[in-house]
Order: sequence, then structure tokens, then C-alpha cells
Amino acid sequence: MADSRWFAASKQQAAFYGSQFFLLSDDWLRSTHHIGVAYFHGKPDTGVREFDELYQRLGRYHE
Repeated sequence: MADSRWFAASKQQAAFYGSQFFLLSDDWLRSTHHIGVAYFHGKPDTGVREFDELYQRLGRYHE
């Protein structure tokens, strides 16, 4: 666990977020860090817009 102010001062490090919903923002797209998230729930195509959007973003940017 580090102070979030160090995030911008470092490059190409592993950054883990405890919620997959962080990926709904565009903040992580401007980062050089390798992003990891805990994906505990949220099956796509079940009628919940957030889960559908999240799954689409994962597929679009996953390497």
C-alpha cells in the first residue's frame, strides 16, 4: 500500500485496484502502469449496464 501521490512519480509498475469499477473511468488509460483489478462479480449480458460496459472495456484494452 502506497500513498497515491507516488502513482504519478513512478512508471511501468504494477498497480492493483480492489474494484473493477475503477476501469469505468478513463484515468487508467493515460497511465504507463500495468493495471490489475479484483473482478469478483458482474456477468455481461444480464441487463446491468455497468457490467456490460466494464466487460467491453476489458476486451478492448486487454493485452
